[in-house]
Amino acid sequence: MREEITRDEFVLALDRWAGQSIAVRVAHGGDLIAVFHGVLRGRSDEKRPALFWPIVHAEASEGGDHLERPGLYLHRDGFEAASVHVGATVLELRQFGVTLNVRRL
Repeated sequence: MREEITRDEFVLALDRWAGQSIAVRVAHGGDLIAVFHGVLRGRSDEKRPALFWPIVHAEASEGGDHLERPGLYLHRDGFEAASVHVGATVLELRQFGVTLNVRRL
């Protein structure tokens, strides 16, 4: 059962989770697009006007050994388009109405 919450309640919930390991799943229409995980850090003002919670890589001792498999999922029937940005450091994938930018660091 799902309980709807307000934007402010969502912000407070994320603030309470700071310091904990989390997994983030990007899905559209029931199809998994991407999974990543790490440790949620406290809210930062560095991306204003957006609210921003940094996520850092989780070591096994921080719960980084859980069952979520981080990665990108490319669905043949959901693929819309892809592109490479100038300098070949960013690949853009569009599928199921979702855009993913994958940046090479």
